[in-house]
Amino acid sequence: MRNYFQLFKFTLVGLLSNIFLYFTYLKITSIGISPKTSMTFLYFTGMILTFYFNRSWTFKHKTKDAPALIRFVKLYSIGYFINLILLLVLVDRFGWSHQRAQGIAVFVIAIFLFFGQKIWVFKLPASRRRS
Repeated sequence: MRNYFQLFKFTLVGLLSNIFLYFTYLKITSIGISPKTSMTFLYFTGMILTFYFNRSWTFKHKTKDAPALIRFVKLYSIGYFINLILLLVLVDRFGWSHQRAQGIAVFVIAIFLFFGQKIWVFKLPASRRRS
């Protein structure tokens, strides 16, 4: 049951932050800033927000922040490059609209990030896990 509750909280944090960030992305690109520049700025803004919400609320991670933050940045860096590759392939190669491509990328990356945070970033030390 705990896993489902974590997934629910992760989804809620993700939905709220991604709705805000996606509409901000649309606004920024509508004033002429390139899709890739907009995505880069907002990706790292979202990283900061979600680290604190997921650490403290979703996964209730109580150990030192520095190691978890380093793992989090590594995971999100991989996610960033997945996002960039999706935009390059879907928009530049296949001619999709950047709005559609970014909308799809949000869901693909969310799945990757949930499991990465659960099994690596915020994993409880063996001494604190329940048997």
